[in-house]
Amino acid sequence: MIKTQSKLFKTLGIYTFSNILNAAIPFFLLPILTTYLSPSDYALIDLFQAAVQFTIAIIGLNAFSALSRFYFENDNKNFKEYTGNSFIILLISSIIIMALTLLFKTNLENLLKIPRNWIWLIVIYAFCLNIIQTQLTIWQVTFQATKYSIFRILRTFFDIALSIGFIVVLEYNWKGRILGQIISVSIFALLAIILLLKNNAVNFNFQFSKIKKLLNYGSPLILHILGAVIITYSDRVFIANYLGLKSTGIYAVGYQIGMIIYLIETSFNQAWVPWLFEKLKRNDILEKIKIVKFTYLYFVGIMVLALTVAIISPYIYKLFISSNYISGLKIVIWIAIGFAFDGIYKMVVNYIFYIKKTYIISIITIFTACLNLLLNYFMVNNYGAVGVAQATTISFFTEFLIVWIISARLYRMPWIYKKIK
Repeated sequence: MIKTQSKLFKTLGIYTFSNILNAAIPFFLLPILTTYLSPSDYALIDLFQAAVQFTIAIIGLNAFSALSRFYFENDNKNFKEYTGNSFIILLISSIIIMALTLLFKTNLENLLKIPRNWIWLIVIYAFCLNIIQTQLTIWQVTFQATKYSIFRILRTFFDIALSIGFIVVLEYNWKGRILGQIISVSIFALLAIILLLKNNAVNFNFQFSKIKKLLNYGSPLILHILGAVIITYSDRVFIANYLGLKSTGIYAVGYQIGMIIYLIETSFNQAWVPWLFEKLKRNDILEKIKIVKFTYLYFVGIMVLALTVAIISPYIYKLFISSNYISGLKIVIWIAIGFAFDGIYKMVVNYIFYIKKTYIISIITIFTACLNLLLNYFMVNNYGAVGVAQATTISFFTEFLIVWIISARLYRMPWIYKKIK
């Protein structure tokens, strides 16, 4: 138990350091972005990212998400065949989505406020990110946290360096930030393919049985991921269409500061999931009790961290953010608390992932996403941008509560336990 706990905290430390550094780089870019870009320019960058996240949810039909689960079964003997077939799915789906994007580019321009000649880059970005994520997933399940972290940090450094060059030197405004992201993600996607081929980690031999298995696991999660994207990013679209691009940019900066909690809880989950699945295979009641105790401790800890971020946010604004964005300060506390509930949700949803009943997760997430859309519409009209942030918090809390109840019924854990001698 001590050895496995040591492995958990070692990988957790590496992931946490990686994610914090990875996030700190664009965070320290905020003074440059808020100085050289207007809130409207910043809004276009954020809306582009929102569209990318939505596209990632459907491109590749989420096949790569199955890789981390299959690795821990007997199927890991044929792991590289699964990896190769996930690439085949990604390529076919990307061609279809690109065609649809070009067909409806005018409608997308009206919704996202992004010029139509930039819309197609959303698909390219999402395609490259899926390739990168495949390599990162392999490093994650094989506990190669150092390689995972170095790769991510290097990509971020490259991304930021290009963006600064385009924005500050060439004065490309919002276009410079998007160009920096597109170029960096394309280069590192190519590097990921080279590494996969060099390490003999992928076999492109088409096998219908493996494609079917990948889709059976991954496709039900598409609705789950779409729902999560709606909860996380639909607020910007509502603000852009009801309050304007300036308000969207101010909101986006406050949102990014509140997302400090997201970085922490995501770091923990990356280390937690492989460790948890390994423990659940043993089906030992004493280990389960320890897992539950630690989970309750995590609930308290992540909420304390959220409140801490809210308390120090005025100082962050004073040191790093242009005064043009100061009204976004009141957004931070709601986003921080919302992502604290998201972190708590991840601690209980993993049991449903473990038993492979992913369709249940999708149903819950879509329900929560619909609730979020209704709340966004009501709150943006009555309470403005702050109301939209509150809608996000309510949605995350609702999702956590429903998942915990269902998870406790589907996979028995000693959530209420008596002391065992």
